[in-house]
Amino acid sequence: MKTVSTKIDNIDFDRLVEMCNDDGECVSESLRGMIKQHLEAHEEYLEMKKEEKSRAKAQIIEIDGQPVAEMTDVIVEN
Repeated sequence: MKTVSTKIDNIDFDRLVEMCNDDGECVSESLRGMIKQHLEAHEEYLEMKKEEKSRAKAQIIEIDGQPVAEMTDVIVEN
């Protein structure tokens, strides 16, 4: 494991300690869980963006070699 440290204001610290006491966890255990949850949510967000990007393809429509319009194909899955 690696150590992560940061400073938070007194009010947030008191709220964090109170939350941990209510949950029956130590502060470090709670922070590990929050960080892990945030990282997993971020990975899901990136995956959704990647899927959205792969579903839309821009195509240039040309007539006699000259671009005249741009069309976007969108694949809709049920």
